[in-house]
Amino acid sequence: MMQNSEQGGGASSIILKDQDRFKDCQPFTFACQQCSSTIVVTCIVDTMTSPHRSSYTCSSCEAVQSPYYISNKMLLAARGFVQEYYRGRVKCDDAACTYTSTSTPLNGKCPSCFKGGVAYVVTETDLYNQLSYFLSLVDYRSFTESNSKQQGSASTHGLNELLSLPYNTMKNLLDTKRILPNRSY
Repeated sequence: MMQNSEQGGGASSIILKDQDRFKDCQPFTFACQQCSSTIVVTCIVDTMTSPHRSSYTCSSCEAVQSPYYISNKMLLAARGFVQEYYRGRVKCDDAACTYTSTSTPLNGKCPSCFKGGVAYVVTETDLYNQLSYFLSLVDYRSFTESNSKQQGSASTHGLNELLSLPYNTMKNLLDTKRILPNRSY
């Protein structure tokens, strides 16, 4: 750590940026309420099509999704990731071996190929990062703060009403210590 700060890296080189931390996360996908086409959300506002268009607006029928619908779909997706974590699946880290199981060998070696070790498919960090990524997709407060400094408040119009319920739902999910008790990230 001392070397890092002497080289000018400091604390900023230790803390990962969101884009690096979330690079392995799954995007939030759900079906449109109106036309059932798939909506893929990777950011709060879709700046590729319009700087004022929410990513929670269907690109096919232009319907804005209900906050309750977004909150429910995001909670269901988050629960799916939590379920996958608690399954406790392990797999061999040798590329040639296809061993996967829900029981961890005592010696940590692959019982199939005897070459590689076994590791959890979904780690605690993976789960925390995925849930944090979902929270960032509805964190209208941070988006509004950063965007108001750059472009003014016109592009953030309506985000509070649309994303406050999903934000509170995901914030409560991450704040409860039931999912990952006694962990510090």
